[in-house]
Amino acid sequence: MGAPVSAQELSKMVSTAAESARAADDGDKAQQGRCLDALRLMQKYAVTAAVLKETDAGKKVNRLTKSSDAQIAAAAAKVVQCWKDCVKKQAAQSGLTPSGSIPELSSQASLGTATSSGPPAKPAANGDASSAPAAPKAANPGAASGPKRPPPSTGRSLH
Repeated sequence: MGAPVSAQELSKMVSTAAESARAADDGDKAQQGRCLDALRLMQKYAVTAAVLKETDAGKKVNRLTKSSDAQIAAAAAKVVQCWKDCVKKQAAQSGLTPSGSIPELSSQASLGTATSSGPPAKPAANGDASSAPAAPKAANPGAASGPKRPPPSTGRSLH
């Protein structure tokens, strides 16, 4: 990947490729070449997730992967893969996932292992901090676990 590309530059390249691809689908070889040139040029630039989101370039180029022209479809698929790799690399360097969240938090949430927001556990009474903290007490020990359901309808109106 080369230098970063601005949203305006990327939008122009994507528009050129899309317009040329439409003409190439109708058999215009000159437009096919123009589209392929634009797609090759896009591979040379570093993109950010923010620029891709702002321009919808990823979605637009991904549509070109379905082109009836096999060369255009292959070149578009290569661009999409390059962009995915670029965004993943940037995310890894910044310590974030491609979606912008912190990896430790997103992995804990997805695994259901996120810690509670309550106060930290107190050490055992004997002062041994290495022992496991006691399990948190339930707010209402007699309540059933799970989501609450509304009471059954009696069929009568409350009014």
